[in-house]
Amino acid sequence: KINIALMSYFLVNEKRIDLPENFNGIAVFYPKEKEEKIIDEQKLLFQRLFENGLNMKLSDMLWVEKDLAEPSFTFKNKGTVNCCLFFGVDPAQAGFRVQLPFNKFAAVNNIQLLQTASPKELNEKPELKKTLWNSLQVLK
Repeated sequence: KINIALMSYFLVNEKRIDLPENFNGIAVFYPKEKEEKIIDEQKLLFQRLFENGLNMKLSDMLWVEKDLAEPSFTFKNKGTVNCCLFFGVDPAQAGFRVQLPFNKFAAVNNIQLLQTASPKELNEKPELKKTLWNSLQVLK
């Protein structure tokens, strides 16, 4: 049995964050970085994956920068999240108490979840990026 703590809200950084009204889309969780070079590489990776590769607007997605040292957090859900992508973030930190296969989508309570490497790891290991890219094709 899967125990999930996501029904009308997410759990993220012990603060409650309102989702945009009528949000219907993808939440992307990624680790908070301190180095400007890594931050720039992260932005470029996301732009290439989502905007260039999948023809999606980054502005239509919910971006959750997660401080990995912080415990879980909460969003007030006014909209619908139909997909969560975890880039180097444990899904448990967003309320999902479930083991996910790496780089493969799994459905939990009608939400598609995917856990993958951090953006930094993806940039350092092209083979991980290729596997992720293949998995993300279902979002087209």
